[in-house]
Amino acid sequence: MKTAIFLQYHKVTNRFEMGGTWTPVSFFKKHVEYIKLRKMKSLTRDDLKNKNWNSENVLFTFDDSYQCVFENAYPLLKDSGFIGAVFVVTNYIGKKNNWDINFGLKFSHMTVEQLRELHEKGWIIGSHSHNHLDLTRLPYAKLRDELKISKEILEEIIGDEVFAIAYPYGRYNQKVLEAAAETGYIVGFGTTKGKNYEGFEYLSIKRRGVYAIDFSIRAKIDPIPLLSNFEKIKESLISRASDISAFIKSISQPVS
Repeated sequence: MKTAIFLQYHKVTNRFEMGGTWTPVSFFKKHVEYIKLRKMKSLTRDDLKNKNWNSENVLFTFDDSYQCVFENAYPLLKDSGFIGAVFVVTNYIGKKNNWDINFGLKFSHMTVEQLRELHEKGWIIGSHSHNHLDLTRLPYAKLRDELKISKEILEEIIGDEVFAIAYPYGRYNQKVLEAAAETGYIVGFGTTKGKNYEGFEYLSIKRRGVYAIDFSIRAKIDPIPLLSNFEKIKESLISRASDISAFIKSISQPVS
């Protein structure tokens, strides 16, 4: 399978939150500047759909579609000639992130108008399911609904095909990949921990997670052996925390 640099962000904000899935605006600015200095080319919507990329291509991806991404990341990427991909929890468009374990600190999701503007500017609008549930724990009918409903809502909003998905918590299995293919997704994203399934390589693309402690992006773009080992340890710890979060939410979060 052809390679590219797929970066996974969540929030781009200066508001502290316990989970660590946020990137200070000054850090993000340095990330964009470094990638621009490296003369990497941003993937377009057509590139992604047609699986046309190489090691010098980059795509900034943002899970959950927070408003802070529209307010802070979008202008910085636009000024540097990059686009991004935003993955939307459709049941929470324009609402607070009540689905999340956030210790009382709420963040707002993008509105319909903001998603339309990003699409018009060339951004990739993708699904992050309808309710942000652990898809691997759902019966097949409910799993299929989570993917199908989200896709239909987004296509109605942007007036265009939605062909990309990022799985909540980065969690997927054979059943999830089969449901994604069945409901019309062409590319799908997990995290660095994802397993490869024969025949579903483009529906299980790995990304390089970026978090609050990542002052520099170099270790994710141009790995150095010592830093690469640190990255692996960090990703492993974050992956475990994500699994715990997914389990807690699976037993405590009703589907609204």
